Amino acid sequence: MADLKTFRFVYGGTTLYFGPEATEKAKDHLVGKKRSLIVTGKRSAKDSGALDDVLKVLDELSIERKIYDKVRFNPTVEIVEEIVEELNSFGADSIIAIGGGSVIDSAKLAATAFAE
Repeated sequence: MADLKTFRFVYGGTTLYFGPEATEKAKDHLVGKKRSLIVTGKRSAKDSGALDDVLKVLDELSIERKIYDKVRFNPTVEIVEEIVEELNSFGADSIIAIGGGSVIDSAKLAATAFAE
Protein backbone atom coordinates (compact mmCIF):
# COMPACT_ATOMS: atom_id res chain seq x y z
CA MET A 1 0.00 0.00 0.00
CA ALA A 2 1.32 3.44 -0.93
CA ASP A 3 1.94 6.06 1.73
CA LEU A 4 -0.40 9.04 1.71
CA LYS A 5 1.41 12.11 0.42
CA THR A 6 0.82 15.69 1.44
CA PHE A 7 -0.29 17.89 -1.44
CA ARG A 8 -1.70 21.33 -2.01
CA PHE A 9 -4.42 22.70 -4.26
CA VAL A 10 -4.51 26.39 -5.16
CA TYR A 11 -7.54 28.03 -6.71
CA GLY A 12 -7.90 31.78 -6.82
CA GLY A 13 -6.89 33.15 -3.42
CA THR A 14 -7.54 29.86 -1.61
CA THR A 15 -4.87 27.28 -0.79
CA LEU A 16 -5.94 23.86 0.45
CA TYR A 17 -3.51 21.39 1.99
CA PHE A 18 -4.25 17.68 2.26
CA GLY A 19 -2.41 14.82 3.92
CA PRO A 20 -0.46 13.91 7.02
CA GLU A 21 1.86 16.95 7.00
CA ALA A 22 -0.72 19.49 5.83
CA THR A 23 -0.59 21.58 9.00
CA GLU A 24 3.18 21.96 8.87
CA LYS A 25 3.07 22.87 5.17
CA ALA A 26 0.39 25.51 5.75
CA LYS A 27 2.46 27.20 8.46
CA ASP A 28 4.14 29.58 5.98
CA HIS A 29 0.74 31.12 5.15
CA LEU A 30 0.25 32.08 8.80
CA VAL A 31 3.52 33.91 9.41
CA GLY A 32 2.72 37.51 10.32
CA LYS A 33 -0.91 36.82 11.18
CA LYS A 34 -2.27 37.92 14.57
CA ARG A 35 -5.75 36.40 14.96
CA SER A 36 -7.10 33.28 13.33
CA LEU A 37 -10.65 31.92 13.31
CA ILE A 38 -10.69 28.13 13.13
CA VAL A 39 -13.80 26.70 11.46
CA THR A 40 -14.69 23.05 12.14
CA GLY A 41 -17.56 20.68 12.67
CA LYS A 42 -18.49 19.43 16.14
CA ARG A 43 -16.13 16.47 16.50
CA SER A 44 -14.03 15.31 13.56
CA ALA A 45 -11.26 17.92 13.92
CA LYS A 46 -10.92 17.08 17.61
CA ASP A 47 -11.25 13.31 17.21
CA SER A 48 -8.69 13.16 14.37
CA GLY A 49 -6.10 15.24 16.23
CA ALA A 50 -6.06 17.82 13.43
CA LEU A 51 -7.32 20.58 15.74
CA ASP A 52 -4.49 19.91 18.19
CA ASP A 53 -1.98 20.07 15.32
CA VAL A 54 -3.31 23.46 14.23
CA LEU A 55 -3.38 24.82 17.80
CA LYS A 56 0.26 23.80 18.21
CA VAL A 57 1.27 25.73 15.08
CA LEU A 58 -0.71 28.78 16.19
CA ASP A 59 0.97 28.64 19.60
CA GLU A 60 4.41 28.42 17.94
CA LEU A 61 3.60 31.53 15.89
CA SER A 62 1.94 33.36 18.83
CA ILE A 63 -1.34 33.72 16.95
CA GLU A 64 -4.53 34.28 18.95
CA ARG A 65 -7.34 31.96 17.94
CA LYS A 66 -11.02 31.41 18.30
CA ILE A 67 -12.84 28.22 17.35
CA TYR A 68 -16.17 28.10 15.53
CA ASP A 69 -17.33 24.47 15.69
CA LYS A 70 -20.96 24.66 14.59
CA VAL A 71 -20.68 23.65 10.93
CA ARG A 72 -22.84 20.68 10.08
CA PHE A 73 -23.58 18.61 6.99
CA ASN A 74 -25.23 20.76 4.29
CA PRO A 75 -24.63 24.08 6.08
CA THR A 76 -27.09 26.92 5.76
CA VAL A 77 -26.65 30.58 4.87
CA GLU A 78 -27.17 31.31 8.58
CA ILE A 79 -24.05 29.28 9.43
CA VAL A 80 -21.99 31.29 6.95
CA GLU A 81 -23.42 34.53 8.37
CA GLU A 82 -22.47 33.41 11.89
CA ILE A 83 -18.91 32.73 10.73
CA VAL A 84 -18.71 36.20 9.15
CA GLU A 85 -19.93 37.71 12.43
CA GLU A 86 -17.26 35.75 14.33
CA LEU A 87 -14.59 37.00 11.91
CA ASN A 88 -15.74 40.59 12.47
CA SER A 89 -16.18 40.47 16.24
CA PHE A 90 -12.89 38.65 16.79
CA GLY A 91 -10.97 40.88 14.39
CA ALA A 92 -9.57 37.87 12.56
CA ASP A 93 -6.94 38.33 9.89
CA SER A 94 -6.97 34.67 8.85
CA ILE A 95 -9.37 31.75 8.68
CA ILE A 96 -8.49 28.07 8.96
CA ALA A 97 -10.93 25.33 7.93
CA ILE A 98 -10.40 21.87 9.40
CA GLY A 99 -12.75 19.30 7.96
CA GLY A 100 -14.50 18.13 4.84
CA GLY A 101 -16.54 19.79 2.16
CA SER A 102 -19.16 21.45 4.36
CA VAL A 103 -16.52 23.03 6.60
CA ILE A 104 -14.29 24.11 3.73
CA ASP A 105 -17.19 25.51 1.68
CA SER A 106 -18.57 27.42 4.68
CA ALA A 107 -15.16 28.90 5.47
CA LYS A 108 -14.56 29.90 1.84
CA LEU A 109 -17.95 31.61 1.57
CA ALA A 110 -17.45 33.40 4.88
CA ALA A 111 -13.96 34.53 3.88
CA THR A 112 -15.31 35.91 0.61
CA ALA A 113 -18.14 37.78 2.36
CA PHE A 114 -15.74 39.04 5.04
CA ALA A 115 -13.35 40.42 2.40
CA GLU A 116 -16.15 42.45 0.83
